[in-house]
Amino acid sequence: MDTRPDPTQLVAPGGARSRSGRTLLRTARLTGSVLSAVLVLSGQPALAASDPRARAIIELASGRPAPAQAVADSLLRADLSDLTAAYVGARAAEEAGEIDGARCRYLELERVAPGQPVARLAADRRRSLEARHADHLVAEARRGDAEQPSERAAVMRDLVLLLPLENLGEAEPGAGFGLSWTFLLDEALRGTELCPVGLPAMLAAQDQAAGALPRRIPEAVRRFPVNSLAGLDARLAALPGREGRSYLAIAGADSAAIRKDALLAFQRDHGLVPSGEADRETQRALESALERWVDEPPAPLAPEAVPRAMRQLGAGLALRGTYVLEGDRARVQFGWIDLEGREVVAAVSRTFPVVAAREEVRAAALDLLRRRGGDSHLEGDRISLEAAALRTLTDGLLLDARGAGELAARRWEGLERLVDQWPRAREVRTAWQLDEARLREIELHLLNEWARGPIFDPRREVERFVDHFGIGSPSVDPNAVGVLGTFGILDLEIEGP
Repeated sequence: MDTRPDPTQLVAPGGARSRSGRTLLRTARLTGSVLSAVLVLSGQPALAASDPRARAIIELASGRPAPAQAVADSLLRADLSDLTAAYVGARAAEEAGEIDGARCRYLELERVAPGQPVARLAADRRRSLEARHADHLVAEARRGDAEQPSERAAVMRDLVLLLPLENLGEAEPGAGFGLSWTFLLDEALRGTELCPVGLPAMLAAQDQAAGALPRRIPEAVRRFPVNSLAGLDARLAALPGREGRSYLAIAGADSAAIRKDALLAFQRDHGLVPSGEADRETQRALESALERWVDEPPAPLAPEAVPRAMRQLGAGLALRGTYVLEGDRARVQFGWIDLEGREVVAAVSRTFPVVAAREEVRAAALDLLRRRGGDSHLEGDRISLEAAALRTLTDGLLLDARGAGELAARRWEGLERLVDQWPRAREVRTAWQLDEARLREIELHLLNEWARGPIFDPRREVERFVDHFGIGSPSVDPNAVGVLGTFGILDLEIEGP
């Protein structure tokens, strides 16, 4: 049971103050050698009541996303340009488990505040949310193996599933123009009334609806190297064998022999000596097989599978189409369908130079928005990429959407000028160079500014807190102290004896 006092009450009750008279202990727990605690600084009794932004942040930090979102939304109703309220509202939606709602809010922020720190934070949050959503879908698919994907009850009318255009011409190397169109259209619709389904989740659901294991690098593969037991098991659990199930699933339930059986099956499938041991040759083969696996373009969906994928992802609208490349020109045909497979916008056919793909995608997005009664104003960088350059960047974007962003970054080494020509590619490259600690620092700085509380010295407050517990006054690095708002909440993790 949560016995914490109301965090909006910033005045310490009688008898609860520390010896300094300036801090109130709200929660504390001792686990092993780590002492985790939250402090409320007293002396600001009117702050939460007078500043709704501070109140929204306090509610969010206290694990109450619903009131935090309500306060943020009330601020937005009064001023749609309030970036503070927009960001706090998006965070609250995320904390409440509203995946699609949070994503769409973050996308709006990215659109209205390009280049600002809040937009960069929104993009980072949105990308993390998309990856977690895709990982969840993959985990569901692996638990059910051959079972049909689950369908969600809630469908958002303006959530759009962008399926890659199907190639009706000669085979292309790599992901192909159809997926380039999807990435470009997703970019064009960002922050509009129509919110695209996250592409990592779209790719996972498309694989699953087509009857295959979703091609995605799981977090355990990204965290653990192949020469560790955890990393080895993660790769054997991710890769499908000839039967379509993962190697660990094929091996059976005998925990004592499961890894050896999985390795034997993998070695036989890949022309290696079947020893059941993870020697260096087998480790290299596992890494190569994993890379080739996520490199494969998504398989097209049968018409009857599209509504199932839409329901699974909660989308009320889907794009379906085809394309043919004829030299340096593309011929595309596409339309928009609802959950019943009915055409809601007449099919469009266009022929254009591949270098003009961005402009054609934007025209398609504008046309759809007008027909749906939405905003007809779209902005964005102008790009002009030849077919080969577009394919190179799309191959990397596919890898990133499947959880292999570091591999994509390696593929793009030495191609900085090319990457800079496409905003989405720049975003991916930047995301994999960002330091998580620095992002957190930026977020805390913004929250502090928004809360508009008095400045205080984190070192002194931590030392007073430690002294309150009577465990000495160790030297504290203020840079290692997470400060959530100078208005009164201090989150601490202190290594103790």
